[in-house]
Amino acid sequence: MAMKNITHYETKWILPVLLGSLLLIAGILMAVYKRDALQFILMFVGAVIIVLTLVDIAVKTKNGKPISWVGSVIAVALGLILLILPGLVTDVLMVLLAVALALYGILMIFRGAWIAGGNKTQNLLSIIIGAICLALGVYALLNLDDTADVVMILIGVMLAVVGILEVVKGLRIFREYA
Repeated sequence: MAMKNITHYETKWILPVLLGSLLLIAGILMAVYKRDALQFILMFVGAVIIVLTLVDIAVKTKNGKPISWVGSVIAVALGLILLILPGLVTDVLMVLLAVALALYGILMIFRGAWIAGGNKTQNLLSIIIGAICLALGVYALLNLDDTADVVMILIGVMLAVVGILEVVKGLRIFREYA
């Protein structure tokens, strides 16, 4: 008869609870601090890119391996842009999101109005959804700050929900083996 690995079952719940708690906290912070949270994340990512690139250069130098200087310079430049100009990067990302949303709306309107094949209800829904997406895209383009806030609130809420689900999963595992 095979024996259970009691230690594995006794500790299997810890990771989901810790990860879920971190996601819940991150989600709440993102929803509360909105654009500031996005800029902090961009600055953090920029710093990580710079550090990892410098570590990569140091390790390759120590081991005598060739260094891709072009890639390294691009990575450090990207990291510096994210670190120094997070507001500009946020605006660029929101413009891209707004343009993508507006283009999606235009394509949906085009699909509903001029492409045959769907029934009238599908075509009408395509036109309505397309008009809504186009309007939201134009609104987002004209209000980048509001767009960043809404995006961060949505992402924050999604992270918080995933965090809660992870905590619940961990607690179920704990109760099952406790």
